[in-house]
Amino acid sequence: MKTSMHSFRSFFSVSAMTLLGRIAGYCRELIMAHWVGISAVTDALLLSLKFPGFFRRIFSEGALHTSLVPSYKMSPQKKTFSGMIFFSIICIISIFLIVILMNFNIVTQWMFNQSNKRISSSTLYLFSQFAPIVFPSILFLTISSFLGSIANAHHQFAGFAFSHALVSIMTIVFMMFFSLFSKNYGLIFAWSVLLGCFCQTLFIGTECYLKGFLPIPRIPKMTPEIRCFIKRFFLGFLSFSPLHMGSIFTFWMATKMPDGSISLLNYADRIIQLPTTLIGLSLGSILLPAIVDKIKNNDNLGANHMLEKAISIVSLFIFPIAVFLFCFSLPIIQILFGYSKITAHQMNKISNVVNIYSCALPAFVLNRLLVTRFFAQGHMWQPFFANIITVTIEIMISTCLVEKLAHKSIPIGVSIGMWINIITLFLLIKKKYHWNVMRTMGMYFASIFFSNIMLWLFFQKLIQKIFFHVSLIGNIQKLIYLFISALLGAMLFFVILIMMKQTSFKKISSFFKA
Repeated sequence: MKTSMHSFRSFFSVSAMTLLGRIAGYCRELIMAHWVGISAVTDALLLSLKFPGFFRRIFSEGALHTSLVPSYKMSPQKKTFSGMIFFSIICIISIFLIVILMNFNIVTQWMFNQSNKRISSSTLYLFSQFAPIVFPSILFLTISSFLGSIANAHHQFAGFAFSHALVSIMTIVFMMFFSLFSKNYGLIFAWSVLLGCFCQTLFIGTECYLKGFLPIPRIPKMTPEIRCFIKRFFLGFLSFSPLHMGSIFTFWMATKMPDGSISLLNYADRIIQLPTTLIGLSLGSILLPAIVDKIKNNDNLGANHMLEKAISIVSLFIFPIAVFLFCFSLPIIQILFGYSKITAHQMNKISNVVNIYSCALPAFVLNRLLVTRFFAQGHMWQPFFANIITVTIEIMISTCLVEKLAHKSIPIGVSIGMWINIITLFLLIKKKYHWNVMRTMGMYFASIFFSNIMLWLFFQKLIQKIFFHVSLIGNIQKLIYLFISALLGAMLFFVILIMMKQTSFKKISSFFKA
């Protein structure tokens, strides 16, 4: 009971740190948009960052975190266990980076050939400059993810969450500093990202040292605990890799489109990732150790009940946020990027992508919560199966539509695939853990759906009255109107749910007390 309450209350601090990180990340993106706009430089930088980002998602938000937290909590000799894993990670990632960097020209040529020579020569040349600088950040990101997972296992969430914000903050600091001496903004950004990741590792390492659970690297031995961790990690990697490989495939499709397509998709993804990480990733990282504690006590019903509560409270926020983004994507983008070199036509394209992604926003968040139920129990095959189905559908839809819809084909494929992923995960949880979600939450989801329809109609009326001449309204006015619209929409949404007796302020507060 105490652990559960502590974990759910930690959601506020983690969300606050995540929000700070996203704001800092937005400021970083805004500086780059102001410096170079949407161009070959930004495409080359995004190509360079894609691989470290893939490792971050696999390790920080994926296999390492979901396998290490349960294994570490179950281990009777935590420092010895974590020290052996720490040593192994440093050696493996270091060898991987040395091999990649020594054969970087071969990797670059392979990328050029695989893209059917559609990557422009300027983008490829800039990529060859930026990537060798950015790639070593993989080591720092992996170490930070490992140490952050150890901290989360001790129910210390805020420090690791803040370390993500620290990356963007320090990147901005280094960007501003280096810009005093050079105007080669691409190289400035690449070096700043590397140094920002180093600062993150230094910060989270210091926190672990001060709290007394910093692991000391030890030569690994094949103990039963290590075997169990390797099994969990391997299955976890299989569970996460199809989803992220699908992301890389769709990203690769964008390289075959005109220059700037990668940047358009990236800016849209940045916007949609804010609520995804703020709500889904934050609560998912907190739920994992809490559900593990329930399972250690053989309380499977309690684990199901905790997941149900998390989904209930998240649904109150993520569905109306999705409707809000769908209706007001263009003014939001104009406020965010109106002072950059991004043109009005490019903003309209970004808005179209955000509209499509917003339809799948609840699925992105629910995925973060549902998979924790499997990972806490050590059952990795079920998410792997669901992800294989998702990626297959994403690739098929995106490939079929790419000729007609160009960059829109990617978010359409991803959105449809993610909703199929959620349906599959719900069915697997029902079968595996005897959780009849339609019996316990069917009416609740029906009420959420009806409330969102009413919210969408309300926002459409506001758009006709206020945002009809959106291009003629100043950014300050847009911001005020957006705030008022969000406030009125939230009031309408909750009033409808309260009238339907599906929620109350007492129910919401009880979520953080049980």
